[in-house]
Amino acid sequence: MATPSFDPNLPVKNIPWGSKTEIENAVLGDPPNWDRYQKAHLWYDPEKEETKAGYKLPVARMDGGTLTVVRSQLSAAIAAINGARGGTDIPASDRTAAYKLAVRYLKKYDPKIQAPELKAMTKSTEAERTEELYKRLAEQRGERVEKSNAERNLDADGFPADLNDPSFLETGEATPPIWKD
Repeated sequence: MATPSFDPNLPVKNIPWGSKTEIENAVLGDPPNWDRYQKAHLWYDPEKEETKAGYKLPVARMDGGTLTVVRSQLSAAIAAINGARGGTDIPASDRTAAYKLAVRYLKKYDPKIQAPELKAMTKSTEAERTEELYKRLAEQRGERVEKSNAERNLDADGFPADLNDPSFLETGEATPPIWKD
């Protein structure tokens, strides 16, 4: 997994973000320009570098024909790296590099800006994120989740013990049986 290199030539502006699909398509272009698409994100998976699914934390869009980093997206990316809105699923080993890249672009925009600190991903934070993801999946399937981690047995790492046995996935259900009453 990787983060792109800092590009000192990319402008950083306070411009509106817009529609995700339109931005992705404009940045990628036709024919596809995967190098430019990579620069528009804080993280990518080298094994999927020619698919949109291989990229996370978008921070740049096209502005007058120029790839431009968007100030508000840098803040949103840092917030996601710190766990906001369910966090991001980039590997923990890449969080620091993605964060530092976002901060470099923020400092380019305004050298006096004080970026939020990178929060440590604690096991309890990861467990909360796991729970949130399972809740979202259950809601998408129209299921109801009533138990929280506080009501569940946690293993030694702070994760719900019922998640250590993935056999419930074979049933096609979104929620482990222990979550249901």
